[in-house]
Amino acid sequence: MKEELSITILCDNIVYRAGLLAEHGFSAFIRWRGPSGLKKVLFDTGQGLTLLHNARVLQADLGSVDAVVLSHGHYDHTGGLRQLTALRKNGSPVFAHPEIFKQKYQEEEKGRRKTGIPWQKKELEELGAEFFLSKKPQEIFPGILLSGEIALPGREYGLKGALVEKDGELVADDFLDEKALFILTSRGVVVLTGCCHPGLERILSAAVSVTGTGIYGLMGGFHLMKANQEEIGATFNLIRRHGIKEIVMSHCTGYLAYETFRKELSPGCCMGEVGFTWSC
Repeated sequence: MKEELSITILCDNIVYRAGLLAEHGFSAFIRWRGPSGLKKVLFDTGQGLTLLHNARVLQADLGSVDAVVLSHGHYDHTGGLRQLTALRKNGSPVFAHPEIFKQKYQEEEKGRRKTGIPWQKKELEELGAEFFLSKKPQEIFPGILLSGEIALPGREYGLKGALVEKDGELVADDFLDEKALFILTSRGVVVLTGCCHPGLERILSAAVSVTGTGIYGLMGGFHLMKANQEEIGATFNLIRRHGIKEIVMSHCTGYLAYETFRKELSPGCCMGEVGFTWSC
């Protein structure tokens, strides 16, 4: 059976097409034809402001999704989960890290705001969600794998002011809950990232370690919005060392990074937006 992969962005910060809506968030609808036939996976759910609307316009049947993957516990990646779960009549298998429901906050000049998943595990389960939570790599279907724990416990990563509640105290968020999705194709692995809080280098290393093969494509948020040119250059060199051929930059990546990468990788680099479909 001929393999097929297409990934359509349902939620993103940018939109250019009439009839679609943008929000600060990310969600991607994956169609993958592999060893076990056609599978549909939703990677993240955005804030929940635009998911159902955009899916309707783009004719992405969320009711037929075989599995849901949550990259990490921030609201802009998990907020649409309740709507999605309520929509599905046969329940929703949800894959994520066990710490996905820990309370998260962001310190800002105007005070502290909640940034974690806005739903309780119990209320989602009552609607039919079935959670498969693991710190280890998970095979969702043959050819589609979710990374194990990527971050290092207790280490502070690049998002200044990010906090997580542990043992009744607020500490610097070590983003142990963040995972990436790896999809095997005949050209190599395609990696999907939510925000890259633990760092792209660790995520790409995990992709090679978990799948045992090289990386062909990279898609998602790289969290370079506030990065300087030196940091962006180091990220580009990392991507070049891995021999990655195609990149779709979305959500929290930023225009400076996009312009830098596009000059070096065009036409293999593009900016993702709501409604954009990437195929391999």
